[in-house]
Parts: sequence; C-alpha cells; structure tokens
Amino acid sequence: MQISYKAFIVLLLSLLMLSSCDDYGNNKKNINSNQNKLSTVTTSTAKLSSVDYSNIIPLPVEAQQGTGYFVLANTKQIFISASQPKLIAVANQLTTAISSVVEQSIEINVISGQKLLDINLSKFSVEKNQIFLLVDSELAGGPEAYSMVIEEQLISIVGGSEAGVFRGIQTLKQLLPLADDNKLAVLQTGIINDYPRFEHRGFMLDVARHFYTVDEVKQVIDYLAAYKYNVFHFHLTDDQGWRIEIPSWPKLTEVGSNSAVGQQSCENCFYSLDEYQEIVQYADERFITLIPEIDVPGHVKAALAAYPDELYCDGDKPDWPYTGVEVRISSLCFSNPKIYDFFEDVVSEVAKRTTGQYIHVGGDETPKWVKHQDYADFMLKASDIISKHGKTLIGWTNDLGSVDGLSSDVVGQHWNNKNHCCENTVNMAKSGNKIVMSPANKTYLDLKYDKDAPIGLHWAGYNSIENSYNWDPELMIEGLTAKNIIGVEAALWGETIKSMSDAQYMIFPRLLSLAEVAWSPQEQRSWSAFSKRLAQQLDTLEQQGINYRPLAKEGLLSKQAKSRN
Repeated sequence: MQISYKAFIVLLLSLLMLSSCDDYGNNKKNINSNQNKLSTVTTSTAKLSSVDYSNIIPLPVEAQQGTGYFVLANTKQIFISASQPKLIAVANQLTTAISSVVEQSIEINVISGQKLLDINLSKFSVEKNQIFLLVDSELAGGPEAYSMVIEEQLISIVGGSEAGVFRGIQTLKQLLPLADDNKLAVLQTGIINDYPRFEHRGFMLDVARHFYTVDEVKQVIDYLAAYKYNVFHFHLTDDQGWRIEIPSWPKLTEVGSNSAVGQQSCENCFYSLDEYQEIVQYADERFITLIPEIDVPGHVKAALAAYPDELYCDGDKPDWPYTGVEVRISSLCFSNPKIYDFFEDVVSEVAKRTTGQYIHVGGDETPKWVKHQDYADFMLKASDIISKHGKTLIGWTNDLGSVDGLSSDVVGQHWNNKNHCCENTVNMAKSGNKIVMSPANKTYLDLKYDKDAPIGLHWAGYNSIENSYNWDPELMIEGLTAKNIIGVEAALWGETIKSMSDAQYMIFPRLLSLAEVAWSPQEQRSWSAFSKRLAQQLDTLEQQGINYRPLAKEGLLSKQAKSRN
C-alpha cells in the first residue's frame, strides 16, 4: 500500500497531541509541562547544545526554525516502511550518527504502510521520541527532494525517493551538536523543505597520477555524501598509471600500474575487480552514482607501455615508468584494429560492475599529430561499444564537441575557461547533448588557493574559496541555457598530491562552496552569508581530523578560524 505521507503525519501529530493532553493544541505551556514530566531527559534545567538552521550547507530551499527542542537522548525508535528496504541501511547510518552524540541504543522498526496508519492510540508512547523515514514519490522537487519536520517528540523525514530521505538525513546530521558532557544535546524544532538545483552534482578523483587506497576512496565518498553530492567520477587511467584490473589484459596492471607522478615505483597501485565493485557498492549505499573513466584515445602511456605491439604505432616501446605531468604525449594507434578489441574488453569488465548509466572516456588532449578524422572515427566507435554494453558515453567537450554524428544521449563535460573556449561545448548543446559544467578556474580543486598556497597548480589562475563559490553555471557560456546543463562537477587532479592530507587540504573547504553552487537556488546564495556558515563547519572538520585550508588565510573575518592559525 502506498500511503500518503501528509495524511500520516497529520494523524501521527494528532495522536501525539491527544495522548499528551486533551488541550495539547490550545495551550503551549501544557505541552511543555507534559513533555518535561514524561520525557526521560528534560530541558527544564539543563544547559542545551544545538545547531542553528542557518548553519546548514548547502543552503536549503526553505528552513523555518521553531522555539522548541527535540531531546536526542530520548530517541528510542526509528520507523521505516517495509516497502522501502533501502531505508534500513539509511536508518542504521542515522543511529550511528546520533550515537556519536548520545550513547544509546535505538530500535529500528520496519513496518507496513497500513500499520503506519493503524498506530493504536493507546500504544503510542509520548515517553519515547520517534523518528519516521518515509517516501512520497509525488513530493515536489523530484526524487532527491525531502521535507523534514522536527517536533518536540517527533522527527519525520519524507523523501521523493530513498535518495531524498538520505539527503534529508545529511541535513539532520549537520544539526546534531558536537558531543559535550556538560550540555544536553537537542535539535531545534522546525520545518525544512529542500531539493537540488541540478541533477548532477559531482566530484572527480584522479587516482592515476596519485593512487588512493580503497579506504581512502571510501573516505572521499563519505565527504561527498555529507554535502549532498550524488556523482563520483573515478579517473582510473592516464599516462602515469593504469588502476583497474582487466584479466584478459593482465599487463595493464602488472606493468601499467607501477608508476605515479614523482614515483618510479608504485607497488600494487591498482584496484582488483572485486575492490572496484566494493567501491561501487559503497557509493550506491550513499546514493552516489559512480562514473568510471577510461581515458582514451589520448592519455594512454601506461597502456602503451603494457602492450606496445597491440596499442602503439611508433615501433619502439614507450618510456616507462612515466612520472611527469605533461599532456598530449600519447595516443592509441588508430591503424591497428586491436585497439577496439582492447577497448571493448575493458568496457565489458567495467560496465558489468558499474551500476550507473555512464562511462567516461576523457577524449581530450590528444597529441597534435593525431588526425581529426581518426579521432572522430574512434570516438564514434567508442560510443557504440559503450552503448552495446548498456552504458552511455561522457567525454570532455573541448575535443568531443568537434565530432559529428554523436548520439544525443552522449553527455559533454566542459572544463576550458579561456575566452574563446566554448564553440565545441555550444555545438554539443545545440545538437541536444546535455552538459556538465566544470570550468577549471572555478571547479578544479588542484588549483592553488593563492600564490602562497604550499601545493597546487595555477595554469588556470588561482581558485580561492570565494572564487569557487561566486559563479552561476547558467551564465558561464553565452549560448548555453538552463535546459542544456544537467549539473556541476568539481575535480581534484593529482599532479601535486602526495598524501591524503594534501588531498584534504585541496578539497576543503572548496568542496562545500561547490556543493552549494550545485544544490541551492542561485537567487538565495550570497558569499557573505555562506562565509559565516562555513566558519561554523570548522569544528566538524576538526573532529573528523580533516586537514582543511584555514579560513583566515582567505581573509575571512572569523575569530574561530583565526585562532587556528
């Protein structure tokens, strides 16, 4: 039975009111009095610890904060509908988050929609704080929308799908105060209605130039989930390393994985197919779509070193290992038909383990000696191969947009930011292809914050926190409109990354800036308001042990931030 969440919430609130006292709705003083008498823990004399709604990142569409409190220590039960089994894992994640603030056991109840409506008045206990996680497929704002109501003894999170419930829980987690033995952890009552601006809110991690362990990749995925990203673009291959096992081409990892930027040797620097599938599943559990990237026909020096006879044209084995950072230095041999066997074998292994719709092929920065027709023919065949395996091609527009005859479902990703950059991007849009916006000067997190930043590049300029926030994806390119753009994607390339700590420094806090660009309504965003909310996130980042860029170095007037420098 598909229940109406609105009818359910009305009924549930009515039950709560009636069971507390006959005139619950008419006398607020009586409500508070009864709550203090019946609750396991009361707010009457305790010092309270809570988080204001105005600190949420990304900014919700609508948030109305009340004056009451939901006492977290009184939380006893989470209810979910049996018709949404994915919510069991979501509920478990929520219990873990609450337990980090208040050590206690929370019961998860999976019940039918009819039983949700048939809750018996005599059995409904106001001595227990309840959380309800529900799905309403007709919720305004789409599948990732959510509506959260926090009452003094009830929290309901209703999503347009399970993904929407999960996004709502990320908001709820931001409202959880940090653990403080001297204060009572509470949530302030209120209502939040929220949904994303763009359907694609992504982040790309370059594991080819700098290799990350499986656990480190999962850590990055957790960062994305916390700020409502829904796409993880996994850059698995490049000149410096091949990072995915392909059993029919074993030398790709035996030879091609043993290098990285600045590393003559990189032992076991690849993911087995089981490890890759583990990462895909980890992302799926957080409602994040993983998009693997197999970079072709350029950026293939690692593959050429592994199989020079099959993939290479120049007759001699390419220099290997390659630890530099130059681009436009390698290409598959277009005159050898074996390159298509190679590509299909790779796509086959990756596609069958990828739950998302897309496979990224890069498709840019081929060497100057590559003829355009050879490139175009290859990309059309690559698109057909990917389609054959049930997936859709994504590629960088600066070269892919020059190819005629691409299917309209192919997606282009824009990165160039020069004045005359955008003809190929606009060409793709005019042909009906959707565009992901990743202008390097705004979204590339490998760029230095400023000239004094210890790591990073500056070929596209400096990318301060403010710069990464202050832009509108729909106004970046003349001729590109809202209907052409499906989203925004940040990218962390690995040329100057040597450790996870380096990656954290480059990611944070610009990841939060771009989360708000991709999620929140443009007309509601302002740098002055965001910078204040950002300062309030620092305690959370420190609690997680994240090495972030200090805000004082950005000239932000935050006493809290300056005290940490």
